[in-house]
Amino acid sequence: MCSKNRSEVADFLKLYLVFESSMLKLPLDEFMEQVIEGGITAFQLRDKNVPARKRAENGKRAAEFCRNSNIPFIVNDRLDIARILAADGVHLGDKDIPLDIAGNEFGEFFYGYSCNNSDDVKYAASCSAAYIGIGPIFDTSTKRDLREILDKGKIRELAFAADIPSVGIGGINRTNVDSLKNTGLNGIAVVSAICASENPYRETRILRELVEEL
Repeated sequence: MCSKNRSEVADFLKLYLVFESSMLKLPLDEFMEQVIEGGITAFQLRDKNVPARKRAENGKRAAEFCRNSNIPFIVNDRLDIARILAADGVHLGDKDIPLDIAGNEFGEFFYGYSCNNSDDVKYAASCSAAYIGIGPIFDTSTKRDLREILDKGKIRELAFAADIPSVGIGGINRTNVDSLKNTGLNGIAVVSAICASENPYRETRILRELVEEL
């Protein structure tokens, strides 16, 4: 498994964009230009609402923007697409290919893992995950099979138990990000707040400023 420096990972988790092209109000290239200028620190290709062919096409274009700006390009779930696009990392969850198997068989990537409880955190740590995603934090319509929504105390408990960098995910936007102060999170992962925005640059800029205060 590709190793990553802990402080480097913590830095790129600040404003982690989870991409869904079906939400976009702008052409892909224009969207990518705006979010990069606005200050995203990592990009995850999720794009689960489109066929795999289109996901790979979108990912290829987005990856070019990310590489030109030294932003980590991460693929959700699909190791095949990650390999085709020469991604930097892969993000997995409890319903995906097991993290330990993926890490052993496809060691060219660093891995993130979605955590909702202490068992998830222990598993991620035992598999040398580079970071964990903690959530869902708020209710969200972008994921159908939601696990238990976590309160602030539980978020803090998991973040400090992990001993690896963590990013919060699930319904985060400019109106609620302030409530995540002092939780131990290194940053936030955002989907619709940016992807569905009419002005992705402005929304990204606002969120980046807010997350710097966590």
